[in-house]
Amino acid sequence: MSAGGAVLALTALLVTRFGNVPINLEIKRWVAGTLAPDYPARLHAWDVFNDIRTAAALGAFFSVVAAAGLRTARDTDTAQLDGRTGG
Repeated sequence: MSAGGAVLALTALLVTRFGNVPINLEIKRWVAGTLAPDYPARLHAWDVFNDIRTAAALGAFFSVVAAAGLRTARDTDTAQLDGRTGG
């Protein structure tokens, strides 16, 4: 699960770098001048990239949490089998 979390975290990073950031730079130029004729489409593209990176980041987070929970459960079971806990 932690490998999946790493892949999802990398996905969020790459989508941000190659999806959202170029559009952010483009929008900065709009503030200084006039809006691009296709600005609604660019804003929609930014929203799509943002949805993808948010889903990837949440997936990465929950994957890491699940992996940590599985490890804790496995370690607890092993300790109980070894007689190291009073439980």
